Amino acid sequence: MKKRLVLVLATFILAISLMLVYGFFISPKHLSVKTSIIETNQIDPSLEGISIVYFSDVYFNEFMDQERFDKVITKINKLAPDVVLFGGNLVADDFTTDEAKQDLINSLKKLEAPFGKFAVLGQLENETNSYISNIDSFYQEANFEILNNQVRQLYFGNEHSIQLVGLTSKDNQPKINDMWTIAFSHSPQSFNNTSYNLMIAGQTLGGQINVPLLKDNFTHNNDPYRGTTINNESRLDISNGIGTTQIDMRLFAPAQINQYILKFSP
Repeated sequence: MKKRLVLVLATFILAISLMLVYGFFISPKHLSVKTSIIETNQIDPSLEGISIVYFSDVYFNEFMDQERFDKVITKINKLAPDVVLFGGNLVADDFTTDEAKQDLINSLKKLEAPFGKFAVLGQLENETNSYISNIDSFYQEANFEILNNQVRQLYFGNEHSIQLVGLTSKDNQPKINDMWTIAFSHSPQSFNNTSYNLMIAGQTLGGQINVPLLKDNFTHNNDPYRGTTINNESRLDISNGIGTTQIDMRLFAPAQINQYILKFSP
């Protein structure tokens, strides 16, 4: 009986130790790519294969440094996206030098997306003590367009397009037509319009340490706070983001880049 108890206890300690090693030293730096094939008959067949990438919640200068972020850029570029969407929460602490700030801009500029790079602002950018003093010029220099409850028609080398909506709040949301629409935001709570075909948000980090009690420190009272929710013709995806906050640890919530590939389905 004692031997069995010792074995059970040793197994438990080993499991917890391995979990902590993975959570602290492997998971935060391991980037997963969640690729989704979006089938619809609301796009022109010529748009099949269009690739859209969403990433969010970098928390640069907290635990995410330049070397780590450059690996994110490389991974996204390997996906060869046509469009890149950024969901906010870029910088979490002040830059030590102007050169460090410029290095981040240069990294963002390296993202390759022939049909556009777009961003919405997160709570870090909207705080009065934001570490980016002129957010508009910062993103402009990085070749990103900020969308603040605005719509853009995305044309892909011909007369056919899809509709892109960038949301920052529930209020004053733009009017859209009946074209197939992808909407992206920082917070899942920005979506109050189920006419968006695909909705993508971040903010929650997927719980970051996704175990009872601890995950609530990261989810910002969002429910759901991760994964995919289908409601009639609308789909909501909540990304785990790529950075970490408060503690450089991830457990059962891997850092995540979301890729969407359009497919015409008659």
